[in-house]
Amino acid sequence: MHRFAAISALILTTPALANPADALFDWITVGDPGNAPAPDIHLDLSNDIGTVNHTYRLTRTPVTTERYFDFVQAYRPYLPADYVDFGFSGVHIRINNSDPDNIVYELRDHVRQHPTTASLEWAARYMNWLHNGMSSEREAFESGVYDTSTFYYDDQGRPQHDFTRSADARYWIPTLDEMLKAAHYDPDKNNGEGGWWQFANRSDTPLVIARLEDGGEQIGDLVSLYNWQVGQYPETASAYGLLDFQGTVYQWAIEDQFNSLFGVGSYAGEDPVQSMWDGSLIAGQLPLHQTGLTRGSVSPPPSPPPHP
Repeated sequence: MHRFAAISALILTTPALANPADALFDWITVGDPGNAPAPDIHLDLSNDIGTVNHTYRLTRTPVTTERYFDFVQAYRPYLPADYVDFGFSGVHIRINNSDPDNIVYELRDHVRQHPTTASLEWAARYMNWLHNGMSSEREAFESGVYDTSTFYYDDQGRPQHDFTRSADARYWIPTLDEMLKAAHYDPDKNNGEGGWWQFANRSDTPLVIARLEDGGEQIGDLVSLYNWQVGQYPETASAYGLLDFQGTVYQWAIEDQFNSLFGVGSYAGEDPVQSMWDGSLIAGQLPLHQTGLTRGSVSPPPSPPPHP
């Protein structure tokens, strides 16, 4: 079980920039709706895992700390002055507690392009905020995509959060199917019939762990995830152009059949053999506080909705 993951995908069904948040990210489009399901990856979920029946967009890389810090600054006024929470800030944003009665969250220049990490509750609020046009109103963080009033823990401390997204959501945390397809499916494989690759670089051969200048395809365990920027291996891309699925940090995904939470991909320091069929692609169902933000999905209507 790993402590951090990233926010990755923000899904968008059309390329129109209807929301100011759209221009902040580098998008890839994942088309070919109704694709064939993935082969068995040792998960007892369904027979059609990896099939997605709609066109969507994902951020090319995990959401960076720089982009997420905009949200931290926007939400900070609604938190107590002495609030300290790495689930809120992620591991890269510095929590300056030199004055315990007035905690300051700071973004240092050298982590701007690192993948952000945060708890799933904060990832959900981040998506709500983007959906609502990055409004500074409190309500903009608490609903729109996910209803955060449903987030609670039972008497045994188990999360009972409802992560069902709204029908008109324009940004959301990607599903397991959406992430797997973007990383491993190739519509041009098998002479254009489409098919699946074992690794997220259009290959069935394990990625070479080395620095880019030494012929590497992923960083693996050569450096801590705390010291690595997104997009360092531009040639190691999926068929749709997804980067950083392997060798950086686990990424949030929601299995929408069972409303379960997964960390997908791999992170620096992980076993170097990260593939779909050996089961290591799926970190397992992770506690809400143990993963971070990665990509997101977007489906914007013509204009941001009015906000009270």
